[in-house]
Amino acid sequence: MNAADAPSATEGFVERFAQAWADPTPEALAALVHPDTQNRYPGLDQPVGRTGVEAYFRTVLDAMPDMTLRVDRWVAQEDTVWIEWTATARKRSWSGVDIATLRGDREMAAVIYFDTQQARRALPTD
Repeated sequence: MNAADAPSATEGFVERFAQAWADPTPEALAALVHPDTQNRYPGLDQPVGRTGVEAYFRTVLDAMPDMTLRVDRWVAQEDTVWIEWTATARKRSWSGVDIATLRGDREMAAVIYFDTQQARRALPTD
């Protein structure tokens, strides 16, 4: 492989994002973000840093341990990448998008959008 064939940092990030979501753990998902990240998730009042990202996904995956996410398509411009995805848990699916600003090969900041009502339908009802 020559330099022209090597994946860009953005392509590498999207590949790692897809791999992390194929069999997600809070630690693997937190490893995608820069130590100084500020991410905004539906349902949270404030952006969260790396520790908050890991705690957020620990809560999500504790509630929906079978959750996976598939990258449907993505596009990048300069240091920003838009990743459209479909999540599945408990035989329910919902779509969303992450808009992430990268620093090197890590997420420096992100805003995540998805229909929280669709995601809530995948939560256990007990």
